[in-house]
Amino acid sequence: MHYKKIAYQVYKKFSSIDGNQYIAGDYALEIGLGIGTISETVLLFSKENDVPISYFGTEENNFCLKALPLNVLDFNEIALYRTISDIPKSETFNFIIVDGSDTSLSQ
Repeated sequence: MHYKKIAYQVYKKFSSIDGNQYIAGDYALEIGLGIGTISETVLLFSKENDVPISYFGTEENNFCLKALPLNVLDFNEIALYRTISDIPKSETFNFIIVDGSDTSLSQ
């Protein structure tokens, strides 16, 4: 799995240089979780490399909502919301992945 090697090399490089405290990653939001491709990748990388992350995601599609627990090994690690509007306003994110849509964005 070549992508894992690249992700690890980049993380190791930047985590050891001056300014590493500014690396985004403590709190991540994925808009449009879909069937879990990105969330599975991020959570697996986090777990295998001891990089703690609080992962939030939105998903409205019923098919995807049923598929997520089947496809994402650590599904229970995701704070799941139907729309961005449902996320408490007090939450802040260091990293946002837009890989889908959210009806509340058009409001």
